[in-house]
Amino acid sequence: MSLLGSCSHEHGSSWALDVGGRAEICPLVVENLNIDGQMLVEMLCEESCHFLEIAEAIRSLGLKILQGVTEARGESVWACFVVEGQNNRDMHRMDILWSLMQLLQPKTTIR
Repeated sequence: MSLLGSCSHEHGSSWALDVGGRAEICPLVVENLNIDGQMLVEMLCEESCHFLEIAEAIRSLGLKILQGVTEARGESVWACFVVEGQNNRDMHRMDILWSLMQLLQPKTTIR
């Protein structure tokens, strides 16, 4: 089962969670920052090559990456980006969340 939701705090954040019968970490978070139009995007990064794939997906949405780093959290590695819309383009958290969810889907191989 997949659960998608939005948790509204002072500045708002959206998250995605896949529940497979056991407690799972939330592999994708998009959060509004205090600074106008800037958002924090955090995504579980299983392999180092995924960082570039995530960055390309963010750029393809018309977002400018202001900062991008990988962060070790326990046994996991996370890709963390501070982004903003280019050319005064307004982007909503859920637009980013839905687009990046595609990267979390298992890749199928054709045989």
